[in-house]
Amino acid sequence: DDDSREGRDGWWKIEDKKLVVAPPAKKDFWRKTYYEPLLVKDDGPVYYANIHKEDLPVTIETSFTLAPKAQFDQAGILIRLDSEHWIKTGIEVVDEIPRLSCVVTNGFSDWSTQSWSEPQVKIRVHILPQNGGSFVVEAAPIVGDGEAWSFVRIAHMNKNMNHGLLNDHPTVKSAYQGEAAPPNCLMAGVFAACLN
Repeated sequence: DDDSREGRDGWWKIEDKKLVVAPPAKKDFWRKTYYEPLLVKDDGPVYYANIHKEDLPVTIETSFTLAPKAQFDQAGILIRLDSEHWIKTGIEVVDEIPRLSCVVTNGFSDWSTQSWSEPQVKIRVHILPQNGGSFVVEAAPIVGDGEAWSFVRIAHMNKNMNHGLLNDHPTVKSAYQGEAAPPNCLMAGVFAACLN
């Protein structure tokens, strides 16, 4: 097997038993909220596996170091139903500072950040079956007491929460729509994105 794969203007490879990713430029995940003109992005790279809902609860965990070069460089975990329903969480550079970041999207994206001292993190998402899909996000330092998990966010994601507002907007209709999970599944894996 070839240890590296070329992507659209980016790449990933396995190096010393670690996944190394250089994400393509101007790719991200974002849905409708805040920006004018309307911003709809669903084209960031993600390496995932399908998780069947009957296998829940499940915890997905990763650790990584982000080597940021610009505003909004980011990496972490992505949980996805489809282009309108997903969660991404990890480290994101905001005003030149790496921060814990979590975006929850149920038709519209909702973003929260927290202080974080470095571009390294262990992050995990507990995927729970309660009420159709509940999620608990936690983070811990890679160095030092690696079991000192801190709460980041509790969220819910469900296709029944689709907000139809703006669905007929030309920007929404013309935006690239990424892959959707198979029926009764979630997609869960790691992602990386950069806007420059």
